[in-house]
Amino acid sequence: MSTKSKRSKLKIASSLDAAGDMRHVTEKGYFLDPNGDAYINTPDGLLLEGEYNPDTHGLIVPLAKNRSKLKIA
Repeated sequence: MSTKSKRSKLKIASSLDAAGDMRHVTEKGYFLDPNGDAYINTPDGLLLEGEYNPDTHGLIVPLAKNRSKLKIA
């Protein structure tokens, strides 16, 4: 399968809140908004899963500050 056909099948969340608008992501793949609500990305867009709970949604993944020094193992 060519790269172009793979990309054409990708879906981007269509919602008032896009994944790029979220402030943090968790280890289990949830997105957190500035209000502390957790969302899961689905083919139909971001769905609200309720208030963030680390036991349910996982721990927040820290963002890399200096990505130019990151290396792939």
